[in-house]
Amino acid sequence: AVLEKQGLIKEASEATSRNKVMQLSAKGRSTVEQGQSIWQRQQDAVTETIGAENMPFFWRMLEKLNTLGQSYDKRGSSTN
Repeated sequence: AVLEKQGLIKEASEATSRNKVMQLSAKGRSTVEQGQSIWQRQQDAVTETIGAENMPFFWRMLEKLNTLGQSYDKRGSSTN
């Protein structure tokens, strides 16, 4: 409902009384394209800073940190 109110999605023509089919609006497509452009610029900046040869190591470390953070969250939430 929020995305529809913001004009990012709209009801598709295939929608029926039983099924609501949504699709990106022109504004939604533009927003996705802008986001992809921003993401690519930032990805390029990280790769340039770290070095393309170090990116596999960088991604492995991020994955390990993410796993560690998730296990910490699970322990913390079970004790609260």
